[in-house]
Amino acid sequence: MTEEEEPCPKCSFNFNIIELISHVEACNGIPVESLLEPSTPPATKRTIEETYEDTPLNRTQRYHLRKAIKQIPEHQLRSVLIELSTSDPLFERTLATELTKYYQQEQVVWVECVHCGGAFDPDDERQENECIYHPGKMECDYDSEAWADWEEKNINTTQSKSDNPAGFRWTCCQEPGDLTMGCRSDRHETREKKARNRY
Repeated sequence: MTEEEEPCPKCSFNFNIIELISHVEACNGIPVESLLEPSTPPATKRTIEETYEDTPLNRTQRYHLRKAIKQIPEHQLRSVLIELSTSDPLFERTLATELTKYYQQEQVVWVECVHCGGAFDPDDERQENECIYHPGKMECDYDSEAWADWEEKNINTTQSKSDNPAGFRWTCCQEPGDLTMGCRSDRHETREKKARNRY
């Protein structure tokens, strides 16, 4: 028998210390902890939560998780995300990083249409007839009945166009300034694009 080997107290077989502990436990039912030297700390039992946190999902579990994510209604998925983010700081930080990245990428920059003055997203696909406008200008119609009760002497001003558009006519279609939205329809256009189209 070598120095590294010890005999089993019951069957007298010689084992190294690791084999002996396993053998004695099986042979006599003695707890392994009682055979360890006092300086060796006893093995700690992990809680179910600790084991659960460190164990990755297997292929089947991952499949069912992804299937559930695809099928769950959006409001329930949002509730789950909110609950997880309030209970787990690491998850909250990861979620904040990912969602703000997508949110910042998807912010729309609106521009003003050079024809109708309406706001539109230049990245959207343009549609025929989305912009209705007058290509002409509003000129004062001095003979219009709209000026009958007008007290101002100078009627052809920017302010009077705004206050009394019925006293003006569009040069493009001769329609009164207050009755029509526009006589022409086209696609929305930015100022830069219009300038490029001139050349």
